[in-house]
Amino acid sequence: MEHRSNLLKKRIPSKAKGVIQNFNSRRFRKKRNACYVLITCEEPNSDGKMHVEMTYEGDTYLAAYLLENAQSILDDRIISQ
Repeated sequence: MEHRSNLLKKRIPSKAKGVIQNFNSRRFRKKRNACYVLITCEEPNSDGKMHVEMTYEGDTYLAAYLLENAQSILDDRIISQ
C-alpha cells in the first residue's frame, strides 16, 4: 500500500482557485485553522467519469485525518437516509 503522504499531493486545482480565494477571505482568516482540505469535481462526462481535484493547506497527516473523519460523517448520513 502506498504511503499516505504520497497519496495526498499538495497542488492547487485550476477550478478551485476562486474557492481558495474565498478561504483566504478575512472571515476565514479570523479562525485559527490548523488545516483545511478542498475537494472539487467537474460534471460527469458522457462516459459517466468525473475529474476530481484536491488541495490542502497544513500538515499532511492532519489533512488525512480530516478526510477520514469527513468520510465517516458522510457514511453516517448516507446510512441514515
